Amino acid sequence: MSKLEKITVIENILVRLIKSEHFFELCTGRDGDFWPAIQNKFGESVCMFWCHLFGSRKEDLYFSRFFDDSTESDFSVMTVRQRMLSAMSLSDCEYKQFWKEVKDCRDKFVSHKEHGALVTFPRINLCRLQAEEL
Repeated sequence: MSKLEKITVIENILVRLIKSEHFFELCTGRDGDFWPAIQNKFGESVCMFWCHLFGSRKEDLYFSRFFDDSTESDFSVMTVRQRMLSAMSLSDCEYKQFWKEVKDCRDKFVSHKEHGALVTFPRINLCRLQAEEL
């Protein structure tokens, strides 16, 4: 896949993640059976889209595969990562915990269903902030 094709795919995922988080927030606090079900679908989408870009270093779309390894560039992996952490107001240690929250949500409730487990969405607003910064 060319760099331009990769940009297009990444951009599409980012836009869908951001929109899904926005719609998740719009559904929050609404009564009845319909809105909570729709909210869950948007929350699941956020987690899934986030994992495409930030979940596993082995994946072709993992964000760091797109940036330079050099430390001199404004678009180095290190610089971009620091900008994302700053936008999210998280330390490295806090980010590791957040990463685990999102990954666990995807693994336990979205991709696979653990019997009897209640869905617990991570701080998906942070997923959006990270996506916007990227």
